[in-house]
Amino acid sequence: MIGNAVKLAGGPGSGVEQNNAKEIPILESSPLVSIGHRERFMENHKPVKRCVEVPTKNIKYKGQEKYVPKKLKKMIKIWDEVSDKPVDLIKDSKGDYHILDGHHRALAALVKKVPSMKANVYRPPLVKEGSGDNKFLSQLIFKLIGAARRKKSKPRKKRRRRK
Repeated sequence: MIGNAVKLAGGPGSGVEQNNAKEIPILESSPLVSIGHRERFMENHKPVKRCVEVPTKNIKYKGQEKYVPKKLKKMIKIWDEVSDKPVDLIKDSKGDYHILDGHHRALAALVKKVPSMKANVYRPPLVKEGSGDNKFLSQLIFKLIGAARRKKSKPRKKRRRRK
């Protein structure tokens, strides 16, 4: 909670709260990205492409449900300044992009009808061709990856050598 408002989406300082946020109507909810896993995903994975131009018409999915209209207006107004910072996207097997981070910048580009924008592009984790549309499978994969990483990160006990 922040004050009296429940935090819905966005990182600290994003301004996304229950009382000032609206639904993102122009994008579908992503079957690959969930608000609870996207930050951890970006910490544990490196982009396959950094700071490349991607066509905005292929950005089809959102990783969070809400946006702040005031923040979007500001992004549109100062587009020349904010367009240099790449958004983080996952590219699915169909060539469509799912927003991991940078929802307001991506929305600003879509509203301004900018043909392309800078992005860091990630590969979907362990999702085989054609299975990327199954939200349950994607969430299960994220959980399994997290569990496997936690097991691997346990320190090994050193064995004493016998003399």
